[in-house]
Amino acid sequence: YELATRLQEEERGELSIEEKSRLFVELMDKRKKQFARLKAKKIRIEEIQMLFNNTMKWIEAFVPMDTELVKDSEKAAEGSERAKEGISKRRTSNLEQEDAKR
Repeated sequence: YELATRLQEEERGELSIEEKSRLFVELMDKRKKQFARLKAKKIRIEEIQMLFNNTMKWIEAFVPMDTELVKDSEKAAEGSERAKEGISKRRTSNLEQEDAKR
């Protein structure tokens, strides 16, 4: 921006062709560097966004270990209920046998 204003001011002062071309080249170099910085910044932001999205997908897909234990404990509870039924059946059959012995 400064070079453009300086170029305009110096054009009013009738610069030589060489000076004008030098100022124009400086202006173009600064603009190229500015666009290169903007492009690099955009690429960095895109990379960071991609990494963030991957991390968020990983977090959303995360399954706490407790959920598996809850499922297993439900199965274990079903098994323990069956075991309790078997124990109670054995107790009643043992009691019946003792009654029969008396």
